Amino acid sequence: MSAPNSSDPGFNTQEARQLMHQLMNQLEIISGCAHLVGLHPALGPTERADLQRILSAVGESRTLAQAFGQRLISPGQ
Repeated sequence: MSAPNSSDPGFNTQEARQLMHQLMNQLEIISGCAHLVGLHPALGPTERADLQRILSAVGESRTLAQAFGQRLISPGQ
């Protein structure tokens, strides 16, 4: 999926900002839920390792989403 550029008449910077904000909120919720699940005493080492991978993936996704959002909002920078 390619990002629209600002010369595209259908491109709406405000809408892009809102969508990126929603995405970041969802990633934060996923991270928080994974942390809470990690507190459960019945989890074994395999489940904890899986949660750690989830948290790492969420962190990577957050970084990618921030960079993508910046390119949408400020193309060419």
